Amino acid sequence: MAVGTALRVIPEPRSWPHLGFIAITVAFGLETLRAMLSLLVYVLREGYGWDAIQVGILALVIFSTGFQAGPLTRRLGTGATLAIAGGGVGVLRLVAQIWPVYPVVDLGLSIAGAFLFIVFLFAMVEHARGKDGVGTAGCGLAFLLGVSLDTFLMGAFSTWEPFWRFGIGSMWAVTLMVMAQIVCLVYVLGFGSLISSPIRPQSQWSNVNPPGIDSSLPWLALGPIIFLQLQVFQNIAGFAAVTGWTLPQAFLGIVISNVFGLLVAALVVSKPSCGAWGPALLLGALLTGTLGIGSSLPNIAAGALIVGQACLSALLIIVFSAFETTGEADHTGTRRQPEQGATQESDAQPSSAFHGIGMVLLMALLFGYYASLELEMPFSREMLLPAAGVIVAVAALWASVSSQPSGISYFPVWRPAAFAAVFAIAPVVMLLTWPAPQQVEGNGYPVRVMTYNLHNGFNTDGLLDLEQLADVINDEEADIVALQEVSRGWVINGSADMLLWLSRRLDMPYIYGPSMEHFWGNAILSRFPVTDWGKVDLPPRDLPLLRQFTWADFALGEGQHLRVIATHFHHPEDGGETRLLQAEALLSFWNAHPKTVVLADLNAEPDSLEITAFRRAGFADALEGVASRATFPSYEPAERIDYILASPDLRLSKPSIPRTTASDHLPVLATVESKQ
Repeated sequence: MAVGTALRVIPEPRSWPHLGFIAITVAFGLETLRAMLSLLVYVLREGYGWDAIQVGILALVIFSTGFQAGPLTRRLGTGATLAIAGGGVGVLRLVAQIWPVYPVVDLGLSIAGAFLFIVFLFAMVEHARGKDGVGTAGCGLAFLLGVSLDTFLMGAFSTWEPFWRFGIGSMWAVTLMVMAQIVCLVYVLGFGSLISSPIRPQSQWSNVNPPGIDSSLPWLALGPIIFLQLQVFQNIAGFAAVTGWTLPQAFLGIVISNVFGLLVAALVVSKPSCGAWGPALLLGALLTGTLGIGSSLPNIAAGALIVGQACLSALLIIVFSAFETTGEADHTGTRRQPEQGATQESDAQPSSAFHGIGMVLLMALLFGYYASLELEMPFSREMLLPAAGVIVAVAALWASVSSQPSGISYFPVWRPAAFAAVFAIAPVVMLLTWPAPQQVEGNGYPVRVMTYNLHNGFNTDGLLDLEQLADVINDEEADIVALQEVSRGWVINGSADMLLWLSRRLDMPYIYGPSMEHFWGNAILSRFPVTDWGKVDLPPRDLPLLRQFTWADFALGEGQHLRVIATHFHHPEDGGETRLLQAEALLSFWNAHPKTVVLADLNAEPDSLEITAFRRAGFADALEGVASRATFPSYEPAERIDYILASPDLRLSKPSIPRTTASDHLPVLATVESKQ
């Protein structure tokens, strides 16, 4: 049976505040989830010493609140739950923005916001089925519009989103959104649709479930859908890293994919045949296929993004349409007709259990993807994306054969796509005004070099503060800067594109060498012209967190050249043998190449075998003889693990270790001169 809805389009003014309320709340909710995941890592892991298992257990508890959404909705009513949960997400988001006190407080606010958002997702669907609601298909379109709004904000703030910023721009952006959310909520409340738990017209309840089929199962898809949106389809930084595009280009590409996805979703809503099992099966296969491509070719990656988002949007609408009929059927397979004035509380029991499972799936997918960077897992991390796609596809296929709602849409279904198209203004303006960092001719030696482990952008307080890092680098006026732990789109690191943001902020062209897929690795910033560059994978290749080094040959001017090797070795304390293997691989590549500096976090003390290997090869240490040369942790340095090493034909002078807590490492600087 088809899940699509034969629509009577009624331009009803109540629908737009309702859709706006859902869209704004979804945008806030997704931002809150990203912030919470990052704070779990950088406050509890880094600040309080929790291990990955402990963080995972807490995350499981948080996402398990999905099981409580049904009981809360039954107790409070759908309207009150929607208002409290949705409004609460906005209020907590505003409090976090205007009252930055301690990261642990932000963590508490984000956990509370995540709980309310999970409850809101259930309540918005339950309420959408009411006589004054927008229908669950309309609710699905509003959800997609909220996803687009979240991406618009992320792109407009160059992927360093407002949650982590405390300037006027981010303050006003969040304040205006909360005001708009409240206006939408009050407007809808004024019509009374959030005060009660209303019932859809009788046509909504007839002949919906074939005997023996439970239409609650599609709720399982909501968690994997959110996972795919966060990790892939709305990930501007990740898309830029995969394609090599500039940030405005990647931003525009995702906006276009969202508009196309909303158009396809509207087609599914307006054409019942699009929700049949055949199209659902085809869409599921296409979605899973795009998630398995993983191409670094820009055109293929862009095509996969657009097709994948269109398929995911269509499958989401099929799933949301099935929510219209979620609940218990009688022995004939026909939904029981509620008495006049009755509520839908009986519907909440079966679907809330599947909603809870769906949220746990979201947590499991996120935890599995990122914990595999540290823990040995019985599966490949790359398998999780197509696995999530399969879950969505199966849920949509189940929806397509389990129900056939005949609802009414209270708004023109094509308008959300038109509204999302307006978001393209921002990336177009950015494209027209985006200044590309320019190379400059140098004056030869000496040059000032820096190595800096950025801790994925997080300072020692646990906050993502790219401006603080930029200030440290800018103040030292280094000519060449090697960066480690550069994150480009990892959700647990705030989904920021550190490299493109810093490159633009510092007006320095970059060279990027990813270690893990396209999204994490080493980089080099410099205004000197690059004559050649590349990256080399380091052994062994079975580590959870792979390593490599990036090298570049710079023309310093006046016929002088310098080769820079930037790297980050294996990190466990007992990993000396692995680091020695990596040092030998790097030295083999070097092969006595003249005028070479190694700028690195080597995760080893000066008296270790791996550092001794560099000394035996003739490399000089910039901090040799410096009294206080510890570089980690930055708030109380006790270990020396960051290095500037120079080949025998170079001289190092004026070493410096600036004191800063912008990262958990201290930067190291030195002046490089030629002996010849």
